[in-house]
Amino acid sequence: MNEDLWKEAAWDGAGAAPEFAKEVATRYLEHIRQLVHAMRAAQDRITECMGKLELLGIDPAKESAGGIAPSVADGVAKLEELREDLATRIIHDSEEIQLAHDRCMKDKITHALWLHHVQGMTWGKAGRAVDYSADHLRGKGGLKGYQAIYDELSFIEVCELIAIPDAEA
Repeated sequence: MNEDLWKEAAWDGAGAAPEFAKEVATRYLEHIRQLVHAMRAAQDRITECMGKLELLGIDPAKESAGGIAPSVADGVAKLEELREDLATRIIHDSEEIQLAHDRCMKDKITHALWLHHVQGMTWGKAGRAVDYSADHLRGKGGLKGYQAIYDELSFIEVCELIAIPDAEA
């Protein structure tokens, strides 16, 4: 699939071929969705760990490793590890997510593409949110939005996205 995408990227002076731009922009939005989901999953693991400690009568914010049972100390240590993982994700991914969000808030069609691909809305819900039909977003209107997102990407970003294996492969 990657070779086919490169072959399709015939430049006509007005941007990439529509299907190429759509494929790259879709991969970009799906990548952002994965980053958002990973951050939410990290937050959920912290909440779950805190809940387990609280069931044991432990306030994770007040406990230190000294003077508590080893299993509880392990739980507190795990909570700290999860918090560090989330902090790393926030530092590493927040800027990329914000940049993608800013790129997609420039008009109603790219906003709808964000709602569909990143937030998981159906085409119908995304369309209603921006006053377009789902058919318009899946058709020529959507292609213009994908092209607009593609045009915001750097050459390096496009190359990295093309290198991402196709889900069908």
